[in-house]
Amino acid sequence: MDSLEQALRDVPGVQTTTSISTLTRRNTAVGYEGDQRWMIISRDPAVSTDAVNNTYVSNPEFVDGTHAVVPVVAFLPDHKAATLERVVQTVEEFAARNDAPQRQFLLAAGSAGIEAATNIAVEKANRMMLALVYVAVVVLCFITFRNWRTALGVGISVDYALYLVSVQIALQRQGVPLADAYRQALGFTGKVIALIGVTLAVAVVTWVYSPIKFQAVIWNMVGALVLIPALSHFFLRVAPDGKTRHVYSF
Repeated sequence: MDSLEQALRDVPGVQTTTSISTLTRRNTAVGYEGDQRWMIISRDPAVSTDAVNNTYVSNPEFVDGTHAVVPVVAFLPDHKAATLERVVQTVEEFAARNDAPQRQFLLAAGSAGIEAATNIAVEKANRMMLALVYVAVVVLCFITFRNWRTALGVGISVDYALYLVSVQIALQRQGVPLADAYRQALGFTGKVIALIGVTLAVAVVTWVYSPIKFQAVIWNMVGALVLIPALSHFFLRVAPDGKTRHVYSF
């Protein structure tokens, strides 16, 4: 436990640690008139047992009644993912080196522990969740618009992109060239898209330095307005006779 506490105290972001080991040292010194030279874990079983029992009486949260479970508490300045990840990694590496049949070092609970476990679960499921979201968007777009190219807005805020492309495609089906169709669509729904994007971004502008990146909505809006014509050039081409190719029906 001493070694684990030292390892945790060396982790950036850990302010200090405590456990029954630390408290036992203090109680041992108290039994010798507070002499700091006695802030040790005594090799004398009687002295160490007495110190542990006194610790249990004054701080029962640091050891259970059977003396089988004892927590090591790390005090953190925040619960950011990076801080929790460093702590978890340190404990896991320490446990891999020091676990034995008679002792095990386990990641425990507490609010930080629960958040760390949540982060680990989310990270493991992240790619699968993203894949399922993209598949769902593509399938629903295909069902609605009867063409896979509708999904060209995925990744640049699909709702913004569809508002713009829907008008653009309607104009292209009427024989309007791509550049003119995009320009008219931009004047019609583009203004609304820009207004929505800016409004949402302003509402969370104070979060710009927060790890919660909701302000990214403005970049989604910019991406939809800027990338749509570039993607349309490759996916929604115009034939030499002026008719559009690959334009899906509504």
